[in-house]
Amino acid sequence: MFRLLRNLWAHRQLVRGFVVRDLKARYVGSSMGFFWSVIVPFLYLFIFMVVFSLILRSRWSDDAKPQDTALIMLVGILVWQAFSETLSRATNCLVENANLIQKVVFPSEILPAFLTVSSLVNMMIGLPITILGVFIFLGQAPSASYAILPVLVLLQAGFTIGLGYLLATLNLFLRDTFHLIGVLTMVWMFGTPIFYPAHLVQSAPIPIPFTEHEVEYFDRNDGPELRTRIPANAEATLRVANADELNPTWTRDGLEQLPEGQVEFFDPTANGGENFMVADKQVERPDGLDAYVALNGVAWTRKTKLESDTFSLGILLDLNPMYWLIECYREVILYGRWPDLTFIFKFAGVTLLILVVGGRFFAKHQHRFPDLL
Repeated sequence: MFRLLRNLWAHRQLVRGFVVRDLKARYVGSSMGFFWSVIVPFLYLFIFMVVFSLILRSRWSDDAKPQDTALIMLVGILVWQAFSETLSRATNCLVENANLIQKVVFPSEILPAFLTVSSLVNMMIGLPITILGVFIFLGQAPSASYAILPVLVLLQAGFTIGLGYLLATLNLFLRDTFHLIGVLTMVWMFGTPIFYPAHLVQSAPIPIPFTEHEVEYFDRNDGPELRTRIPANAEATLRVANADELNPTWTRDGLEQLPEGQVEFFDPTANGGENFMVADKQVERPDGLDAYVALNGVAWTRKTKLESDTFSLGILLDLNPMYWLIECYREVILYGRWPDLTFIFKFAGVTLLILVVGGRFFAKHQHRFPDLL
């Protein structure tokens, strides 16, 4: 691994030349040339505002404006595009440059590296455009937290280069890797909160097969409104609800803490326990008195239904390094805050691991590249 890094430093001028050539080749023959790197972020911002905010009416939060949502998505897509583009190109870089590797003594380790640097340069052209949009639409001026942006870019470079080394080598043994990585990258993108807030993933319940069990709940009656009453002998935990949604599980003691007059307790022993007052009328007492409750003037009936145990998809975010990275960029650029140090340390650890594993795998088979090609 350290030998690869030393070779990269020794050939830094060659890396620089490849980066310049790649940036020029992106827009060769176009009338605006390199200016496309400047205008593309504006186009992204406009597209996101129209499609997600105005047509689909997506909102990052209840109080988020269309331009807020567009800027949040823009930061995510700029970072992701630089990452996914490098991953796709680096996977096939050894095959595409077979003539260089086979015919001359060529430092093949620079190929994933220069592709990563090229994509990051393109990303860093878009970030100032995003920062300008944040200042115009959100009124957020650059803050001291911007000092950590170079650290984030450096960590992103290390993570991407490490994966590039790993996938480029693997692609020589299994050429399907190049086609497979395109599908996996798309799945990874939609599994990363770029176009939707992270809390939607964290709160999404996924049923566990073969865990169905019977649960009790209260269902709203269709009959006339009743006075607010609950049986005084209902010592068991009750799940009660208002007219809109189920409330948290309450015990009878919890109900006694509600505002005065909201709940009236009824003594089932009155009148011999045969009848009780509901809406000032004598009605026949049903079997199982505590199967009925009225809250806020609405009657609810205890029922049962089958439910499965669930688990949260939040674990996908806990295992997604790109989510940690994008959240750090958003905290700094959009809100002028220092990012969560937990995310930074976790991403740094994963980056080091990927660099070591990918670099060693690449270096171990580097002498076989001409034969494998």
